[in-house]
Amino acid sequence: MRRGGSYVGLWSFALALGWIEAATVAGAHTVAAIFIVTGSYLFWTPERPRDYSRKDITILLASALVIVGAFLVEWRFVLDRQVPQQFPAWLFWTGVVLGTGWFVRVERRVVAS
Repeated sequence: MRRGGSYVGLWSFALALGWIEAATVAGAHTVAAIFIVTGSYLFWTPERPRDYSRKDITILLASALVIVGAFLVEWRFVLDRQVPQQFPAWLFWTGVVLGTGWFVRVERRVVAS
């Protein structure tokens, strides 16, 4: 396809998207894997009493919002039909580590009591 005097082929576009796409796909797979592991853990341990306080729920929801926010940081590029320039991996991993760490903390607290 010709655009503005330069040739932009499918391969050029694919290479430009390469690292952005890899980061977002890896991010989505990481979240899916965490959901599978924690869901399986909760499913296989139904006899354990769960005691999540409002603070626990707030922190877990905040970490989820941080993860979603990492995917939405450059939403304006998509509206303009441009390739996003970067994926904020630091923001994504902050949400993942916060949420996963807090979940493990709460479950250890429940097991210890």
